[in-house]
Amino acid sequence: PKLPGSTRRTLACAFVVALAAGLSACGGGGYTPSAVSQSAERRELPQALLTRAAINYSPYRTSSGPADLANEVITPANVLQDLRLIQATGIGTIRLFTSRLFSETVLQVIRDNNLNLKVQLGSFPVPPRTPEIEATNQADLDAQIRLANEFPDIVVAVSVGNEALVEWSTYRMEPAVLVRYLRKVRAAVSQPVTTNDNWLMWSKVPREVAETIDFAAVHVYPFLDTFYDPTKYDWRQKSVPEAQRAKAMIDATIAEAKKQFEDARAGLAKLGPVSYTHLTLPTNRE
Repeated sequence: PKLPGSTRRTLACAFVVALAAGLSACGGGGYTPSAVSQSAERRELPQALLTRAAINYSPYRTSSGPADLANEVITPANVLQDLRLIQATGIGTIRLFTSRLFSETVLQVIRDNNLNLKVQLGSFPVPPRTPEIEATNQADLDAQIRLANEFPDIVVAVSVGNEALVEWSTYRMEPAVLVRYLRKVRAAVSQPVTTNDNWLMWSKVPREVAETIDFAAVHVYPFLDTFYDPTKYDWRQKSVPEAQRAKAMIDATIAEAKKQFEDARAGLAKLGPVSYTHLTLPTNRE
């Protein structure tokens, strides 16, 4: 399906989840889960979330940008076609960015057609600079709560906010505001709750955020990062013979992704003793 630019950007690392101090990796298979609970206060992550390949999903086909989204008609038939294509790749979990607009349609299609798909259900609050924006944020949170409770067999986790705290975010908000939203949702649903953000934020995550979530959802964009800092890592691998260079570039990028995950892990670990979920990167890249 054709996705808006912001969604395509996030697909650089399709769907990454982690416990409140333990990380998983981008990629299809090859996951090795171990401990799934940090403490009695943390909600345990379901195995469906830990072990299935996953991807972000938005059902847009004709919109070329945010201004076009409101005019697009999203039909259950199109969503069903999309989801069957997703399933055909072996993917078993999708992430939805918002709980308004199309999310109820997606969840209903999954239920009506008995699709073996699970969902991380998102809400997308932005800085509440006006009462109108705050009302929109609350409407998205309310929809998220309602849908998580109406589809508990499908919604395995919920995420409040997308890159809301990382320093370069267009939608950056104060941690206390995000925590307020997180607490509202967590108090009203039974699923584990997180916020999706860039590894840089997790590397210095505010304590109040880490203490509110059940797990960390970490984004990494090794290749995209080089657009802003060409020296971040040697992705070009010009010293490697040309015949081996493509593999060397992939290896260097995976090594950078691992480093970013470890930086995120370290940021969480410095807040106190934790038990980790250890998930390995896929080793087969053929």
